[in-house]
Parts: sequence; structure tokens; C-alpha cells
Amino acid sequence: MLNDLPEFAGLNPSIEHFSRVVCEKMLAGVAPPGSGRFTIRIWENETCWAAYNIDY
Repeated sequence: MLNDLPEFAGLNPSIEHFSRVVCEKMLAGVAPPGSGRFTIRIWENETCWAAYNIDY
């Protein structure tokens, strides 16, 4: 369960928080060349989604 993960301690495990956690974890494992923006977009259904961006 998301509530049991330390990344969600004290947070509502919403799709907004989930997209941030996924984005940070994915970018932490790589060294992107140059500069740019890394974006994660997660869809709940065909109309509801959340995105998180990290500029590097």
C-alpha cells in the first residue's frame, strides 16, 4: 500500500504525490546530459491525470 511507503509518510497518497515520487525516483537513477525538463504524467482515467516536472 502506498500509505506504508516512507515517501508518503504524512501525505495523502494522491496521484499528484505519486507522480512527484515517481518523477524524483526515476531522475535520481540517471545523469541526464545537458539541461532540460523531465516530466511524469500519470492518468487515473481518460480525463483525470496529474503531472510533475523537474528541470535539470
